[in-house]
Amino acid sequence: MTKSIDRKLISVIAAVLAVAVAAPAPAVAAPDPVAPADFVALADVAPSILQEMRYCTPHNFIGDPVDGYRSPMCILTREAADGLQRAQEEFLERGYTLKVYDCYRPQRAVNDFIAWAEDLADERMKAEFYPRVHCTAPQQVRFGDNSIDMGTGFDCFDTLAHTLDPRIEGDELKNRLLLKEGLEKQGFVNYDKEWWHFTYQPEPYPDTYFDFPVDRNSLTG
Repeated sequence: MTKSIDRKLISVIAAVLAVAVAAPAPAVAAPDPVAPADFVALADVAPSILQEMRYCTPHNFIGDPVDGYRSPMCILTREAADGLQRAQEEFLERGYTLKVYDCYRPQRAVNDFIAWAEDLADERMKAEFYPRVHCTAPQQVRFGDNSIDMGTGFDCFDTLAHTLDPRIEGDELKNRLLLKEGLEKQGFVNYDKEWWHFTYQPEPYPDTYFDFPVDRNSLTG
């Protein structure tokens, strides 16, 4: 008798568990965050500025498309976009054009960079971006990206990439100063360890780390 009761209990419990496993609550993916209304696509404000958004492609220092870069587009605040447009107008008058490699960067991309940095065995892109290998070679040897000669390539991990490194002379220094002075005139501040790195001042969100993807669907304005 006891064994028979036990079997019934086990059968009922198994049936309940089977129902619970067979009909779980449907998983609902959290929607991606979106940008505040004052973020814009640079192409909508300054369409003549060239865009070579490296982190959306495998051609960057980690060797894979970076997390969060879903479209090859530049997104930034309206103030920064207007500043670039003003600078572009002056550069065009002098026979030059601006080109951007990266703009707004989502937090998930920063996390991706950190994970890559912790993998010491991953040296796939060493030949192009690591110090004293390729990115400091003469322009005709470096990866061709139709830019004027700045002395190193973009994202070069070498002190020669410091904007005013004393070893940079002649046309290379002239070109760096051309970029620096033209952007500073419109409110941008250069990060002195990277000749290509500029931040618009005053920053409207200096202490906020956004994580909306780089994609047209993220824009709400």
